[in-house]
Amino acid sequence: MLQKAREKILALVDDHSFVEMGADAMAVETDYNPVPQQAASDGVITGHGLVDGSLIFIYAQDSDVLGGSIGQMHIRKLKHLYEMAIRLGAPVVGLINSSGLRIQESFDVMEGMAELYQVAVKASGRIPQIMGIFGQCGGALSVFASLQDFVYMTEDSKLFLQAPDALTNGNGIDTASAEFQYNIAGNVDGIGSEVEVIWAMRTLLSTIPGSNREGGFVTGCTDELNRGVVGLEDKRHNIAEFCKEISDEHLFVPVREGIHKSMTCGFIRLGGVTVGVIGNQSEEEGTGPYISSGGARKAASFVKYCDAFDIPVLSLVNVAGYKPDVESESRLTRAIAALTFSFAQATVPKLTLYIGQAKGSAYLAMNPRQLGADLVYAYPDAQIELIDPMLAAQILTADLPGDTAMIAKDFAEKRLGVMNAAKHGYVNRILNFVDTRKYLIDAFGILYTKQVDTQRKHGCK
Repeated sequence: MLQKAREKILALVDDHSFVEMGADAMAVETDYNPVPQQAASDGVITGHGLVDGSLIFIYAQDSDVLGGSIGQMHIRKLKHLYEMAIRLGAPVVGLINSSGLRIQESFDVMEGMAELYQVAVKASGRIPQIMGIFGQCGGALSVFASLQDFVYMTEDSKLFLQAPDALTNGNGIDTASAEFQYNIAGNVDGIGSEVEVIWAMRTLLSTIPGSNREGGFVTGCTDELNRGVVGLEDKRHNIAEFCKEISDEHLFVPVREGIHKSMTCGFIRLGGVTVGVIGNQSEEEGTGPYISSGGARKAASFVKYCDAFDIPVLSLVNVAGYKPDVESESRLTRAIAALTFSFAQATVPKLTLYIGQAKGSAYLAMNPRQLGADLVYAYPDAQIELIDPMLAAQILTADLPGDTAMIAKDFAEKRLGVMNAAKHGYVNRILNFVDTRKYLIDAFGILYTKQVDTQRKHGCK
């Protein structure tokens, strides 16, 4: 177990690459804290290092110094770290274990925390912000955690806005636990041991660009570009496994994996290029796959992140409709609008692959050609249809006599399916399964130089 803040930093960065800044900073003296020299570095170690040779700025709270509590100098050091990261175009990584705001510094530390919120918002969309929680992260600091792009927790750590025992209807539920935050609240991207969290953060940092100035992320590829993918047709109902099969070295970095499982989001590499993937997933065996309101919001947020950092987007479509329950219905319209908006507004290369079903108006939510997909591919057995052919036949023959079964067959042959979509120009290429990886690499290769002129900074949805 990594006991000390410095040990955690050294475990994350490349060997011999960490350079500390602000080591001699001292806590601000107050009436209730008259011996500032006892709080060296004010409870937070800050500096810069390398991960796989790329620059990051990093801080780790030291629980041995005043419980890792947050004071004015603590905040000043973090703000300076952020400002340097923004100027130099490098990620900020935080390793958290804190008892909270230092009450001895009263209003000053509260206003300082607001400054920290402000600098995190300023950094959003410019540099990645990543946080690992290795102990306690509560109160105002939990809001700061939610301003990050990606958050990981060790299994024994705590994340809370209000302590569980302060809640009036908690019924003994540990709302601060890693399991609750991952599987129910959805505030973290992954949980595990200290070693697993460090590894997950290193893998993420080695997959995404260091800033929005880099034009996406490209690295070397040791995998075979023309590698055939075997058994892919059997992995369409498990998007994570599907992604691993097509990705360089079988890499898949999931995002918010614990919640809203109707939508899987994460990063893969194709020919060395990082690509963001969104795919439909059945939440329960034998149902769907449906789009839920939470799944749509999750995907919309992910598309916005990819667009901000010039990461191309791949949509893997296998959807039978929208989740048919009252809770989803009450939120679906605005959630689907948010997903539609994010796809339509994104200017990065976008490719849509129909891997299974694409039915009804849910088809529209997954980035079809006219919403903004640059290229659209499909498998030969994909079921692209506005309406079930038998239902269509029943509607068409409601006022006229006719053989319903015959009309259904005729309607399906003339108006539905992959070939008809291709004939109307909505599918660019029908793929065989084994060549999927090869054609996706080729597609994103030709889309790499895509440019879009926009007349506005952003929309307001």
